[in-house]
Amino acid sequence: MITQEELFAAVRKQVDKQFPFVAYRKPGENTVKLICQTSAESHSGENLDTSGFVFAAFDSLRSSLLIPIAEAEIFECRYEKREVKASEIPKPEQPISSGNSKDQIRHEQLVQSGIEKIRNSNMDKIVLARAEKVQLQDPDPLPVFRQLLDRYEDAFVYYWFHPESGTWMGATPESLLHTERNRFKTMALAGTQVYEEDAEITWRKKEIEEQAIVTGYIDKELQKISEVKELKIGEPYNVKAGDLLHIRTDIQGSFDSSSALSRIVTALHPTPAICGIPKAEALQFILQNEEMDRGYYSGYLGEVLLPREVKRNSNQRNQENQQFASISRVSNLYVNLRCMKLQQDIATIYVGGGITKDSNAAEEWYETVNKSVTMHKVLVK
Repeated sequence: MITQEELFAAVRKQVDKQFPFVAYRKPGENTVKLICQTSAESHSGENLDTSGFVFAAFDSLRSSLLIPIAEAEIFECRYEKREVKASEIPKPEQPISSGNSKDQIRHEQLVQSGIEKIRNSNMDKIVLARAEKVQLQDPDPLPVFRQLLDRYEDAFVYYWFHPESGTWMGATPESLLHTERNRFKTMALAGTQVYEEDAEITWRKKEIEEQAIVTGYIDKELQKISEVKELKIGEPYNVKAGDLLHIRTDIQGSFDSSSALSRIVTALHPTPAICGIPKAEALQFILQNEEMDRGYYSGYLGEVLLPREVKRNSNQRNQENQQFASISRVSNLYVNLRCMKLQQDIATIYVGGGITKDSNAAEEWYETVNKSVTMHKVLVK
């Protein structure tokens, strides 16, 4: 373990060298891990067969990036939540663009075209996104990363840099896939409302149906993979992510081949929560109609096949067996939501929402505004 300041100093050195790195904290934990690649070389994470940290785009035509553990230094520190002074928080020089009427009109027109497409086709859902640009007084990303760590303890918080992708940060509430040995877990996450303490939680028909569609689709896709066994679908429940509530269903199972990890991820990504159903038709509509390049927004990121030692019973009679403690390979992948790209003094915040035949364009606009609060809170006073 190193100190927080030593970890942040290591980040600054990596930035100066322009070598790839990622600093991250998993949900509910207090340990920040830093993986620093020891060169500027680019590695592909396409096959998910190499131990490391992967950073994949929304569109599979863009190559995924990997920091291999074999070519990296790893540091860890215990992160202590702090009370941040207002003067430490970067402040935008211009008004936040979520209030821009042109942005609202443009997004509502996009949503309306999506609604009409669904009503006149076999599509059930399309997820449509937009971007907001915020100008910062301080271009240093580290204070922003510390704000994310302080505010979003139940999210996967990360700070990623690679010469090919640039700098990205986020606090995502959505797990794509967790595997250990031959077991896996994933989730269906949909529906959004602002969390209000002590308020009764109710969901509209549109949101309940949207979540059921997502769950059913993931179930169907996983059933197609011959290596997947013992598939179990849980009951939907409410989950809090920052200032928002979602409906979540847990899904788990097992697999019986080493190549299954890549096949499961291909089946899941892009998920219905960030693309739509059917996947191919929704993806085509997004690429043809969204007036932006999502890049790594709504892609996935996380640990791939990291080794973890599993010790056997420490009973004194079994001491001779301790040398046979096994190594378990663990993967933890997350959907890259509630995120932004940082370029010099500009932060580009990405937000989106699921559209069905019953959606309302104006309501969908305000849902994206609510979602953007997660990132705005770490950028403004």
